[in-house]
Amino acid sequence: MKWVLLALRNLRHQRGRTALTLLGVAVAVITFTALRTVVGSWLSAAEHSAQDRIATRHKVTFIMPLPLRYMERVRAVPGVKSATFANWFGGKHPVPDKEFFATIAVDKDSFFGVYDDMALPPEQLAAFRQDRQAAVVGDAIAARFGWKLGDRVTLRGTIFPGSWQFTVRGIYQATRKAVDRSTFVFRWDYLNDWPGLLPAQRDQLGWMVCRVSDPRRSATLSQQIDRMFESEEQQTVTMSEREMNTSFLGMFGAVLGAIDLVSVVIILIMALILGNTIAMGCASARPSSACCERSASRRGASRC
Repeated sequence: MKWVLLALRNLRHQRGRTALTLLGVAVAVITFTALRTVVGSWLSAAEHSAQDRIATRHKVTFIMPLPLRYMERVRAVPGVKSATFANWFGGKHPVPDKEFFATIAVDKDSFFGVYDDMALPPEQLAAFRQDRQAAVVGDAIAARFGWKLGDRVTLRGTIFPGSWQFTVRGIYQATRKAVDRSTFVFRWDYLNDWPGLLPAQRDQLGWMVCRVSDPRRSATLSQQIDRMFESEEQQTVTMSEREMNTSFLGMFGAVLGAIDLVSVVIILIMALILGNTIAMGCASARPSSACCERSASRRGASRC
């Protein structure tokens, strides 16, 4: 304790070193907080997923499509209250093209019924269903790019190359933490009728989502849906929405793991900086033996 008090007292004599140390610690804390926030925001979708939604995708991988005819068979399963489907589009804004946001082609009639936590005013939903090039965007991404109702938006396709024209017909509000407020949603039929689409790509969907009447039967219904397609060429795997979001995050598992590692390293570096500063303060505050001997010879008593 004596050396700690001496080190703290010595901080006033090494103000430059003290200021740089505090600045380094502040940068480390801010960086650590930012990294943990990024990881937490990615994982929040899985943690706050709806209990009454189950998702069905291709059994092999998320990126392989399923035929559209599967949708009606899933809707006919007893216990399925409603169902919808979607395709990952992978579009980008042509100006800040490094800005990432989800772009999804959805069924205009059923999507917002299944995802009722993406709150959309009735008049905007009606406009979305009437305009073939309509798009609905989250309030966060609308604020980021300054989009308003009626604005024309051009996205650059990556999976489906070309310049895609849309009109913003709705801006949704998230009523659940699991909902991404930066999603760009447009009509699946606009994508399906695109002239550049290959014949094998038509009438294909990326995944299906069902609302179930009894969440306690989600596991049973999942098994029942998968058994329906066991003899089909494209087999399925059905899981809870939480598991679906977790499997999607698995594609970014290496990135999230690296962020976790970097955040721990930052904390260790911050601890070393503090330890080094305290040690230097103690060394500066402790009188040397030569000083003690000189003081003792001159005054007849040691000050050490």
